[in-house]
Amino acid sequence: MLRGRAFSPADGPDQPKVAILSESAAEYYWPGQDPIGKRMLGAGDTTTVVGVAPDSRYRDLREPRRAIYYPLAQSVFPFAPTNLLVRATGSPAALVPTVRRVLAEVAPGVILANGSTFESYLDAPLAQPRLNALLLAVFAAAATVLAAIGLFGVMATMVRQRTRELGVRMALGATARDIRDLVVGRGLTIALAGAAAGLAGALAANRLLAAMLFEVSPADAVSLVAVALFLLAVALIATLIPARSSTRIDPVVALRVDG
Repeated sequence: MLRGRAFSPADGPDQPKVAILSESAAEYYWPGQDPIGKRMLGAGDTTTVVGVAPDSRYRDLREPRRAIYYPLAQSVFPFAPTNLLVRATGSPAALVPTVRRVLAEVAPGVILANGSTFESYLDAPLAQPRLNALLLAVFAAAATVLAAIGLFGVMATMVRQRTRELGVRMALGATARDIRDLVVGRGLTIALAGAAAGLAGALAANRLLAAMLFEVSPADAVSLVAVALFLLAVALIATLIPARSSTRIDPVVALRVDG
């Protein structure tokens, strides 16, 4: 919310100029003080601070920057194109004719050159970040599928190579659940080792990707834990298929297999 006070300077050539500061600008110029009523000197003119506004990202979508807002009537370039932001309910496009009509009534010398939604206004600056996120998501999905296929192949090979051992275990009284737990446990052990190595690698690599992150720390614990749990779930699914096939081993047939 904007905070400030009304300011009505007297008309005349010595009319003082006013401005509104962003919160970061107010803290930069007057740390720990109330900037309202303070004066700034710039370009030979004295400007009075009449309000403080929240920081915005209109210059850079990633980080808010210090900003000073001047009335349009005090602008050095009063005829420069200006953006008008209108909050609306319903279809924004349907309000464009209404905005044009109101502008013609209150400011006959001002025209609305272009009207568009805020989403379309953000399409250009967000195009590259969205492309980067899409590419990373595609590569991550491909890596997850390859890892799942690889783990499935490893566990299937292990079950095939240890058929005689599994048969002996079943002949000595091991149940199907015991055999399944043995195979799943081996697969999850491999997955846990991979997850630990992946977390260490992510902590190191994420610092290189810090420029691509938005309001997320490179060491965000929630994101890292969520990804690790997701990968463990994928590993569990990839391991269950060989584990179920191991429970169907016939001990008699397995014991006839040459070691």
